[in-house]
Amino acid sequence: MTPGDFSFLVFFAAVFLCFGRLPSVALRQHLLAWSSVALYALWDWRFVPVLLGVTATAWLGGMAIGGARTRVRLVTTCAVGAVLLILSGFKYLGFLAGVLASLGLSADSEFGLTLIFPLGISYYSFRAISYLVDVRRGNAEVERRFHLMLLYIGFFPIIAAGPITRASAFLSQADTLDRASPQALSQAAYKFAVGFVMKAVIADALVGIAAPVLTNPGEWSQSAVWVASFACYAQLYFDFAGYSLMAIGCAAWLGFKVPPNFNWPTLAVSIGDYWRRWHMSLSSWLRDYLYIPLGGSQKGALRAYGNLFLVMLLSGIWHGPSWNFVAWGGMHGLALVVFKFWRQQLPGHLLKMLDASMIWTVGCFLLTQFWIFLSRIVFGTASIDKAGAVVTALFEANPGASNDYPLWLALAIATPLVLDGVIGPRTLGMNRAKAISPVAGALALGAMMGVALWLLPLTRAPFIYVQY
Repeated sequence: MTPGDFSFLVFFAAVFLCFGRLPSVALRQHLLAWSSVALYALWDWRFVPVLLGVTATAWLGGMAIGGARTRVRLVTTCAVGAVLLILSGFKYLGFLAGVLASLGLSADSEFGLTLIFPLGISYYSFRAISYLVDVRRGNAEVERRFHLMLLYIGFFPIIAAGPITRASAFLSQADTLDRASPQALSQAAYKFAVGFVMKAVIADALVGIAAPVLTNPGEWSQSAVWVASFACYAQLYFDFAGYSLMAIGCAAWLGFKVPPNFNWPTLAVSIGDYWRRWHMSLSSWLRDYLYIPLGGSQKGALRAYGNLFLVMLLSGIWHGPSWNFVAWGGMHGLALVVFKFWRQQLPGHLLKMLDASMIWTVGCFLLTQFWIFLSRIVFGTASIDKAGAVVTALFEANPGASNDYPLWLALAIATPLVLDGVIGPRTLGMNRAKAISPVAGALALGAMMGVALWLLPLTRAPFIYVQY
């Protein structure tokens, strides 16, 4: 059950109604914490011990770090290592077994193991790690109430695929948890509705265009492969951005302000700009808890390039145990290194002149988005071999193809991207929803949801990022 599913909405409505009737902050905290466990159990009861295990590790680890007078770094390393051990054990052991088997180091590629994959473990493990490190740095207070640590780690609107919250901001809100104002409810409903349209109407429709071609590119014409790859490029954005807006809206209805995850990455004019706009909670996490601890850019240019590449490679591995994600991370790491190197070689006055040039900006925009376009093919296909076949099909004619797409379909795919880039920053970006009354907001929400349901595809595709 994820935002947008009927069962999730029923569960959320029940929790929201109870939340509004509870008289104290402590009761609301307990309601949200244990409701999160209940919903997690409804997904799969086998996930619950893993969630509780990570929560207990962060809770006990935080108190151990806060109480340690010596060897604080060792205590922090052990606590973070325990969380990483849980994450890697469930997520990567099977992949490692397959790699060892392919190298002839193990006769049994499975090691006799069949592990379940706990929903959202990548996200709530990162929340736990950031809490432990922030306690060590003095950026977060030690949380001694287990139910609040459980609420922070497992808050159900964002547990499946983020955004990745920080403990200091989240727990400070939990301490003063109250009902949202009518204006906040209106704004949250608007965000949820926009996210629902992005996911259920646009992204799910694009699946039907992209999936058949990316599965069997050899059966389609060259132009159809381009159209389908463009659909994949758009689908990944609308699916994840839509999910994030829905999750943020649900969290706001329950009194929490969750940081935004997207800032219109389709407008990015460089790969650095892209990572300041795409999956912002992950990119800032990687910066604060990986890149900077590795030395950042403070230990020479070569070390900075290596740190950038390594961080992006690890971000690919974080997405899942697949060579596709390793290659995707490598592509972004390489692009960031080239971008940083190139910027450092040009004189400052020349950089300012180029950045002020419209022609240069458009060229950089096209180059950046094309590299992202290629990387999303690698990200969105079933295997690294399949990704190679799709990229090859982009640049090779296929006269024997039995299937084709009309070229106007590319224009249809581009339309919501253009509208989102033009309208989105003027509405969501400027919090225009605050300016409308609750009644007007309710009417606008009803009309938007009605149109969305009318246009809803007959089949629903799962959220892409939930599987990571």
